[in-house]
Amino acid sequence: MKRATALTADDAHRVGHRRQSRMTSVDDRTLRFLMLAALAACVLLAVLLGGAVTEPAAASHLKQKCFPSGSQTVYATSEGRFYTRTVEPYFGGDRALFACSYRYGRSYRLFEGDFSDPSSYSLFRISGHFAGYVVDPGCPADDPCGVKPRITSLNLRTGDDRAYNGTTFPTALREDVYDLVLRRNGSIASIATASRTEEATPPATIQVRALDSTGLRTLDEAPRGIGRRSLELDDSIVSWLKDGVRKRATLR
Repeated sequence: MKRATALTADDAHRVGHRRQSRMTSVDDRTLRFLMLAALAACVLLAVLLGGAVTEPAAASHLKQKCFPSGSQTVYATSEGRFYTRTVEPYFGGDRALFACSYRYGRSYRLFEGDFSDPSSYSLFRISGHFAGYVVDPGCPADDPCGVKPRITSLNLRTGDDRAYNGTTFPTALREDVYDLVLRRNGSIASIATASRTEEATPPATIQVRALDSTGLRTLDEAPRGIGRRSLELDDSIVSWLKDGVRKRATLR
């Protein structure tokens, strides 16, 4: 059986020194860990701040591309702009209409003309990165030319478009588009009238039409009673007035 022996002064000094060494080693590791953590935090903060500064600058640069020198705004929202500017004409005039998304900074040339009659280019919509508009041939009321206005939904990111006539009357000598709504996915609806048809008694003169993922549809039609400027859009639900009652359909 071993007997306990008293610690000498030298023994106590050696034990205390070992304890102090272990404490110093732990403190050093903790300090190094804290320093590395602080450095990592600084690097992360710099990256975040750098991105926060760069992203608005890039967005501002793209938006500025939608404002070329000499352009004149005809319609604008917080997401994009329709504008005219002088160009080398393809035909019909020396000014052209363009649409541009601020997010992508890409302008698309739509059509040319003198743009002296605002009624021929007054229906514009921008929703997300889509633009909706009507191309009206501008035929005078007393001399219809038989060319129908085209209702178009244009993807301002890719340049792809979809278009349709305002009514289904193949023999209409004149059509007038009165209202237009556009979803953020590019689906579009309109109200248009057909007049001076070659048919003796056309079945309808006012039509509500839509172009969406299901295709081109006629939502409603009547010779009278449909509010020509009554379209409203609530998310995916398009509505219009007929005989004072609001009717609804889904734009997909």
